[in-house]
Amino acid sequence: MPASASTTDNSGRLLDLLNSPYDIGPTGNIRQALNPSSPCRTNLSWLGATLVDGALNGTEVGTVVAVPVSPGDVLQTVKLAVGKTKGKKVEAGFAAVYVGVKGGALVAQSKSALLKETVLAEEPLSFTLESTVAVTAAIAPHGYVYVVLALEAETMPTCIGVSASKEAQACVAKLSVGAPECMAGSVGTALKTKAAAALGAVTVVAQVPLVILH
Repeated sequence: MPASASTTDNSGRLLDLLNSPYDIGPTGNIRQALNPSSPCRTNLSWLGATLVDGALNGTEVGTVVAVPVSPGDVLQTVKLAVGKTKGKKVEAGFAAVYVGVKGGALVAQSKSALLKETVLAEEPLSFTLESTVAVTAAIAPHGYVYVVLALEAETMPTCIGVSASKEAQACVAKLSVGAPECMAGSVGTALKTKAAAALGAVTVVAQVPLVILH
C-alpha cells in the first residue's frame, strides 16, 4: 500500500496553513523517516503539554501506551524522552507495536539492546523496529496503535509524560466504542528480549510517558 501524505500536523492543524518547516510543537519538525511528507506520530497530541518527569513500570514489566496514527504512516522508530533519573545496569530493552485493539497482535518489535549505562538522564531513548510498520486500517482500526516498552534494569529511568488518574482514564475509555482501554498501563512480566505475540491483560497506571513514532 503506498504511503500517503498527511494534511494535518499532530495538533490537527492543516499543514498548508503553517509555515515551513511545520510548527508541530514540542516534537519540532520530526518527520517519518520513510515517509517524510508526514510528521511523526505521538501521544502528546492527546495529552497536551503539561509535562512531568515520572516513573516507568518496574524492570521486565511492559509499559503500554496508546498512540494515535493514520493509515499511510510509515513508522520505523520509537522514541522516549528520559527524565532526570538515568537507567542503571540496563541489561536488555525493546519497544514493540501492537494492533490498536484489546489483545491486539504484535506488528513489530525492536531488537533487544544491551544498553548498560547508555540510558542517560535528560536524553532521548530510541528503539529501531526490526521491520517497518506501514499503518493500515487493519493495524489501527480506531486511529491508534499500542506501543509496549520494556527494560531489564537495576534502576529504571524516569521519562517525561503526564499524570492521568486511573479513574480519569476509565472514564475516557467509556466515551466511545473503540476508545483505548487505557492511555498507559502495565502489561506482562519477565519481558527481557522478546515481545509477546499478543497484548496481554492491561492494568491502568497513572504515569503516561510521551512516546514518539517516526
